[in-house]
Amino acid sequence: MKKSLLYILFLLFITISVHASSITITTPRDTYSIKETVQVEIITDIKPLNQISIQNLKLTNESTEIPVQYFIEKLSDQHYFVYFNIPDVEKDKYKFQIKNIQYVEDGFLKQKTEIKEIYINKINSGFYFLLSKQNTDGGFNTISETAIASLALKNVYPENAQRALNYLMNNQDEEGCYPKNNCNIKDTAFALLALKEFNKETLKTRNYLLDAQNNFNIGKWTLSLYSGNSQCAVNNKDYHVTGKQTIDIESPDMAISCQQSTKVILRHSFLGNERITYNAEIKNISIMIDNTGCFGKEYRSSCDYEATGISTYVLQKIGQEVRTDWFEKNPSDKKTIDQALLYLIKNNPYAKDWLLANVITDSNAWPYETSSGQKNIDVYSSIFATLSLKDTEQYKKSLDFLERQTTKDPLTSSLILYFFLNAERKNPVISIFPGVVYKKDSFKLIMKSRDDLPVAVDVVAPNFTDMPQRFTLTDINIFEIAIPKHQGDFNIEIRYSNHSYVIPVITSNTVNMTNMTEQSNKSNKTQYNIITPLLQPPKNSIAILSKRKYIDDIFLKKDQAIKEFNLTNTWDYQLNNITFMLTGNLNEVIELEKDRFTSISKDEIKHQRLIINKNKNITGIYDGELIIMSDEFTETKLPIKMTFTEDQDLYDRQKTAGSEKNNIVEQDTNKENFTGSSSPGITKSKKTYLIWLIPFIILLAIALAVFFLAKGPKNNNLDKFIEGLNRE
Repeated sequence: MKKSLLYILFLLFITISVHASSITITTPRDTYSIKETVQVEIITDIKPLNQISIQNLKLTNESTEIPVQYFIEKLSDQHYFVYFNIPDVEKDKYKFQIKNIQYVEDGFLKQKTEIKEIYINKINSGFYFLLSKQNTDGGFNTISETAIASLALKNVYPENAQRALNYLMNNQDEEGCYPKNNCNIKDTAFALLALKEFNKETLKTRNYLLDAQNNFNIGKWTLSLYSGNSQCAVNNKDYHVTGKQTIDIESPDMAISCQQSTKVILRHSFLGNERITYNAEIKNISIMIDNTGCFGKEYRSSCDYEATGISTYVLQKIGQEVRTDWFEKNPSDKKTIDQALLYLIKNNPYAKDWLLANVITDSNAWPYETSSGQKNIDVYSSIFATLSLKDTEQYKKSLDFLERQTTKDPLTSSLILYFFLNAERKNPVISIFPGVVYKKDSFKLIMKSRDDLPVAVDVVAPNFTDMPQRFTLTDINIFEIAIPKHQGDFNIEIRYSNHSYVIPVITSNTVNMTNMTEQSNKSNKTQYNIITPLLQPPKNSIAILSKRKYIDDIFLKKDQAIKEFNLTNTWDYQLNNITFMLTGNLNEVIELEKDRFTSISKDEIKHQRLIINKNKNITGIYDGELIIMSDEFTETKLPIKMTFTEDQDLYDRQKTAGSEKNNIVEQDTNKENFTGSSSPGITKSKKTYLIWLIPFIILLAIALAVFFLAKGPKNNNLDKFIEGLNRE
């Protein structure tokens, strides 16, 4: 009992001691693209026994180490700079590690590892797969593949998307359907979707698809009877036919009876297009025009559920009303595609339950049909099942599966990319070398554009570098920079797209340190003062502590209110001169309680209030942004939209609908009570201080327990205690 308690006491002592020292890993941002350069600054409050080297660096994805070529620059015993290019890895979270750093503290040899998580972004491999499958004429194997591929590639490879669209437009049938001379409904529907989203002419294609539905009420039906001299009855109405008799048809069912053989032609016309649907010479016949409301695989052919669902989905997506009675009544209870389309289009609760009950749980996908226990995954059906289940927890699980299915088939790849990954963009990527320059008379700065994309680059650098302020980087540029004697430290900033690099150029012996001196205290513990980081903080280092990052609200004309929110510094170091700016016309209706904060420390929480409509009595819409900035060039934006109205009914409706829209605290007030008091937020640093007391309280409790429970001679010498543990 005694030994166990003493062992716990020892472990707690070691744990508390280890946590007292830190290694800080700083990067200018947390998200990178493939082949971009990551700049890492390492600052410690300990003195490592050995110089930090490449052997102490590691990039991992889960348990897999990623091979990386690192470059490391020692600026001091406590200050290192690392840079490397992101290798061609999959999109995911990765951990950059400083591992196995040994140091001595309080006479103990200790070892520490620190981790910085970064996110590596990469467009889905399916985009490259589609490029490899595109024919020289711009098309793919089928019209459906070509149409959906054009939509999938639209935002990532617009030139390839345009080539696919051109192929589509060049292969349209004269009736507006697809493919030319061999039209079918599914190809026509997908082509219509592509034409609409590219803002091309869709009238003929839309009209063809509408008219292809087995619907008697679409268009006009006429019956023509041809005979030299015949007496005929159509639905019990008599006609004497001498030459030609044309009859407008009012019912889908016709009974025709003639005394002599008579030529019968049934025509259907819709928006200027006419089609013969029956042509024969007869005496007696019954004709039934299909009025089920379904679509077939071809124009007005026998019902097909998938063709009906795809056509209905596309027509509704472009804003066209479609009859759905047959569609709602005739899904197969075994086919995934039927239930998926039914829930997608009609939000049918049974279809939703069916999909959730029949998902293959180990893959989060669906079979083509559920019969005889077969569980073979069908990606096409799974796409529409996943699309329909956006309001469920299953959606994310199935999306993870689909994102890995984009390199197998052009149609399914295109559908996945279009439906689920349409927000992906192929952004410009630049890599740089070096990431830092330390005590050199001259150096070569290399910038390379990746993925063969020309990139507009802005440069902020001293004049002596002779670097252009703006240029287009098409491949690789090398700048030879000579540093004048007695030149102080400076930065070279490279801006492109929405990103930038800041390359520190260090010429002095002291690297951004405040009184970097070694002091010996009574415990012989080496202490170092604070080192100021070289890298700029991430742009969004000031975070607004709210689930929703916007304000959208409605007020009555005379309403006055206060909206409160907290903000914090997520960077590892202090940010200074925090200022606030209102854009748009927000200044006309909002006053800020505080114009600025002198500084905000790491994890500290600051409190801000927006005073709304103080003595204004206004109406109208006021929108813009609250921009929060710092001297370290951080910038956080809070979009704000406020509507002021005299319409009580409008206010009540919108207030009810948006009652849970904002997660930022609101205090309604009147003129007399407008300047209500508010308590400042408690900083996280104070909370952290209190948390640090907990281990010592636990330690004290265990020590007291040891004192009262242990028997025999006491040995309070920690060295002897450790020797005793070793002997055991």
